[in-house]
Amino acid sequence: MDHAVNISLDLNEKTVCTVRTAGGEERSLPTDRLADTPIAEEVINGIEQCWAKIIDDYCALVMTCYDGQWGYTLVWDYVRDKIVHLTNTPFAVDCAVDGSTVAVMYLVQYWGHPAELCYSVAPLELTDAGFEPDTVPLDMPVDDSVTSPDDLEVGAENGRLIFRAGEREKTVETAQ
Repeated sequence: MDHAVNISLDLNEKTVCTVRTAGGEERSLPTDRLADTPIAEEVINGIEQCWAKIIDDYCALVMTCYDGQWGYTLVWDYVRDKIVHLTNTPFAVDCAVDGSTVAVMYLVQYWGHPAELCYSVAPLELTDAGFEPDTVPLDMPVDDSVTSPDDLEVGAENGRLIFRAGEREKTVETAQ
């Protein structure tokens, strides 16, 4: 099977998302696969923000609602049609898959306090909607070059996490 080249967020009663491969095949993640999680109801009621990206054989989604008070990171292996990762990650803005781990980047904001960037690393094979990974401060300021959550991203390659916040970038080594 070809790798996916495009993802569309459906976020409705039937499907969460659909990927299209280089060969033109489409595969969808049905909403009912999340029936035992709070996500199924939230998808129907309306998710406030959702970021999605293709990472090799995975479709990775970060969903938040109610101003970031709840959120989930979901990684769907669209080749095997299996949800391989689902964790509770409020305030998440992006995620990356590196080998057997998932790294999540968070933008934590509290009233009257400056925004803080954090991250977490959890096993790829983890599907527990109640599990919330421990976060680690990123020690990377959020400056004027960050104008929206789209200016925040995390990438992973060869045991390194690369965080970008506007014009700033930081690399963190991880254990493989």
